[in-house]
Amino acid sequence: PGFAGKRFESNIGAVDANGHPTNCCGILCSGDATYKGVAPGLDSIASSMVNGSAVMMTNMNWMITQTNERPENVNYSITDGTVNASDYINIDQFFDGVTDTFNVMVSKSAGNNGFGTGSPTITRPAPAYNLMACAS
Repeated sequence: PGFAGKRFESNIGAVDANGHPTNCCGILCSGDATYKGVAPGLDSIASSMVNGSAVMMTNMNWMITQTNERPENVNYSITDGTVNASDYINIDQFFDGVTDTFNVMVSKSAGNNGFGTGSPTITRPAPAYNLMACAS
């Protein structure tokens, strides 16, 4: 019921095998009276799969150029590897280009493993300059 009246577009089908995407979507845009999301008025949701940099780039392109409405925000809560203290690689640059070229906000989970023993556990593309990375 939280998604009633919202248009879904997907290039992977309508099945959520592990519940993570549905959970994130509910937090973002549920219109349920009891469990309201932070953006309950959102009317269009695009969903895509990620599996490595090449698929990530292809599917980000699909969301921005092939959906009925260009997204205003993309929530990206999966990783393409762990960063080190000084690198900035192609996938980070790609996301900076997406946000700059298409004026799309990208929010990204920073990683779920904490700082631990002093080794970075921040995941890609969180080092990109133009996206918002967040952690608990």
